[in-house]
Amino acid sequence: MTSNAECVIIYFGDDMENNTKSVRKYELVSHEILKMAIANHQHAGDRLPSERKLQTELGVSRSTVQHALKKLSEQGQIKSSIGSGNYWQINPFQSDSKHYIPLLITINDSSPFFSEIISGVKQFFKENNMFTSIYITDFNQDQEKNLINDLVRQGYSVIVVYSNEIYDLASFYREHMRNGIQFIFIDHIYCDISGDLICSDNINGSFLTTEHLIKKGHKRIAFGLSHIFSGSMISSTNDRYLGYQSALKQYGIPFNQDYIIDFTYPSDDYSNIKIQLEKLFENENPPTAFFALNNYFASIFSEVIVQIPSAPKNIEIIGFDRYNIDFYNNFPCAVLQPFYDMGYAAAELAFRRLNGERGAYITKTLPIKFGVK
Repeated sequence: MTSNAECVIIYFGDDMENNTKSVRKYELVSHEILKMAIANHQHAGDRLPSERKLQTELGVSRSTVQHALKKLSEQGQIKSSIGSGNYWQINPFQSDSKHYIPLLITINDSSPFFSEIISGVKQFFKENNMFTSIYITDFNQDQEKNLINDLVRQGYSVIVVYSNEIYDLASFYREHMRNGIQFIFIDHIYCDISGDLICSDNINGSFLTTEHLIKKGHKRIAFGLSHIFSGSMISSTNDRYLGYQSALKQYGIPFNQDYIIDFTYPSDDYSNIKIQLEKLFENENPPTAFFALNNYFASIFSEVIVQIPSAPKNIEIIGFDRYNIDFYNNFPCAVLQPFYDMGYAAAELAFRRLNGERGAYITKTLPIKFGVK
């Protein structure tokens, strides 16, 4: 059995022609053929629709259908009979479930670590003859929920997820997990649920970033975080907060709650942030440095702070992620996270779960590289 192991990236929507970006389009078509067979309750020995009918129903070219059928044949899933057509050699659902793990990513493809996560996932599937469709919901919680529900209805029990940080979907995922669905979370997980998680060492990354500021002479370091929703946090937020506190404690610097800026993800109106920053700099001993939870906030802080007359002109702002590409360039960043390795490890753990591995939930923490850029 061979596999080209290319991933199909689907931008959530109903139009397969206009909502997909695929290196090899036939990969998506082969998956659609499997979905049709499952929906029609086909079994081993049943005949597939004709090439012409598949071409019409899927809205693709005849050559793409032929290439997709060839792929299914190479994988041992169908058998061709000259003059008669194509027949399922094994149960379509069994075939699909053995070779396919869906991946849901809620960021968009402009995010700097998007391609690294995808590359890691693709590499594992290439090595293990697996197939995936990567669904992009672009921070839309309704699409995220609808897609998960749809995948569950189709019978998939193992799903890899880089879930939305903006909305609280903990109860949604918890309900599916109670019903036996296994999610492999990448980068973060909602703190009030338990599940499999592949992440980087956020605690150490935050500790080293805070330590870097301390060694530069800063003792009044503000920290900007977001509980994001109703007092709950995602694990990466919580870990970075703990790393910040740990560094202060190790260097004998008292923790000051007044230096913590806490708010939900802002819209284009940064008035709430400005109010909190103005209050921060009215402090008798205002901070000399600002460590932002992530680069998004660091970028906003650097934009808003210049509008506050009481803010120190030389305040140092530092972000978290030091990307391999120049994504933010108006403040230093310190932590290089292993997004490729996270994608690879998540695919690996999903593969193990799919093949029957049970037991306690696994959290795999990958080391970071530190160096201010």
